[in-house]
Amino acid sequence: MEKHQAKEKTLHEGYLYLREATYIQPGINRNPVEKTIEYFGRGDSVAALIFDKDQEEFVLVRQYRHPARKDGGNILEIVAGGIEGESPEESMRREVLEEIGYEVQDFELIAKMYVSPGRTDERLFLYYCEVDTSMKIDE
Repeated sequence: MEKHQAKEKTLHEGYLYLREATYIQPGINRNPVEKTIEYFGRGDSVAALIFDKDQEEFVLVRQYRHPARKDGGNILEIVAGGIEGESPEESMRREVLEEIGYEVQDFELIAKMYVSPGRTDERLFLYYCEVDTSMKIDE
């Protein structure tokens, strides 16, 4: 097995998947070491720092997140969600509409990053956008 090539096998496949990878990486004194890790994924995601120009503040949403139940579970977070067969930009528009009710067209990509590269292959596309009352969709 060459450096950075991995033998992988799927341990679980569902909403999340769990995989095992065995690969070679440089160890102490650059001696190659075989490593086996488990990592999970669910696909990539999007998130946005949204500035409300009318209120002159950033927009956060409060949502229940079961894994955060040690702290009550209802946490403040930025608008975010999974990419579901769309482009990251289409996903971002959908998430903003679903979570805060604004229809936006213009986003600026701030960064594309791995959420926790030691444990998941999920990438996060982080955007910035601005909203005002003219963009609010009445329900």
